[in-house]
Amino acid sequence: MKNVFVVLGMMGFSLLVNAQQSVTPPSVVKTAFSSVHATQPSWSKDKDVYIATFTDQEGTKAAFYNTDGTWIKTQQEVPLNTLSKSVRDEIDNRFLGQNSKYEFLTSYKVDAPDGKLQAAKFKTGNAYITIYFTEDGKMIRREFVQ
Repeated sequence: MKNVFVVLGMMGFSLLVNAQQSVTPPSVVKTAFSSVHATQPSWSKDKDVYIATFTDQEGTKAAFYNTDGTWIKTQQEVPLNTLSKSVRDEIDNRFLGQNSKYEFLTSYKVDAPDGKLQAAKFKTGNAYITIYFTEDGKMIRREFVQ
């Protein structure tokens, strides 16, 4: 019985360590966020990127910043059917066809320094890939995460 509690305790600790924890970003990051948004976010960190999760009139969003306060992007998770027809067609034709090696996970509307984008996240094997598109369906970049 004691072994069961040890195993359960180790599992709980593992979940706690792997959970994204609330952090306090540097003042330069907080200032960059507050210069654009008039709301109080919750902050988390993924490697060297600070993520401000907040809600505005359009819903819940996440804004991403480098440690020096440089804005990377702001994204909002949306249903796939809300992406433009051009983007949905590109996703269907290139990533979701029969015998596809991609599993669709979610889609986003993204504001980035290079404009308004739409994105889709997939799982392929043991990796994750996010594909970014212009609103007219042109694929402009991919981000891989192992």
